Amino acid sequence: MASRVVVIDLPQPVLTATAVKAAIPALAGVADGLLDGLIAAATEEIDGPTGWLGRAIGRQTLELRGSAFPCRGEWLRLPLPPFISVSEVAFTAPDGTDGVVAGDVYRVRDGQIGLAPGKSWPAVACEPSSVRIRYLAGYAPDAIPATVKSALALRVSELSHAGAGDPALKKEVVEGVGSQEWDRAIERPAISRAVEALLSGLKVYSL
Repeated sequence: MASRVVVIDLPQPVLTATAVKAAIPALAGVADGLLDGLIAAATEEIDGPTGWLGRAIGRQTLELRGSAFPCRGEWLRLPLPPFISVSEVAFTAPDGTDGVVAGDVYRVRDGQIGLAPGKSWPAVACEPSSVRIRYLAGYAPDAIPATVKSALALRVSELSHAGAGDPALKKEVVEGVGSQEWDRAIERPAISRAVEALLSGLKVYSL
């Protein structure tokens, strides 16, 4: 079935400003409020339905919306692992009324949902989102992979320098004003490659 996933309850931040400063000492002077925003932006790039990693990072409530239940004998894999539990399977009937499927009608196994033996799915309206599977996914705070935290800290460092000029520039001279000099040891392309390398083993590819 054609489907999409929406976030019902947003996850808690994966990193704190304090943790980022500890990982990237060069950011020690950056305001916590700014870092919090950069952490959110970096996380959004990889996390959840809009992220390129194909995973739920922080624990979050998701809803898979489609127009039909899986056929008898088929198992529907719930996107964005790691999967935790299904909280509700709801539907819209052909007459337009909404209902909830009883828990004994379906089975959940290894992040997949399928019809229980001897049971039948209810009839649903022929419209988008007539089937809605709500579930919990994501890592517990103390189980988030270290590679994810490291990658996010690096990406925050990269974002903090965005728009600040050429990262390879060591000295800038402004006629009539003077010059300024700085040293950026981390090159942006190198950071991007490092982030991708850290996360490559966790990426979930669509079949």
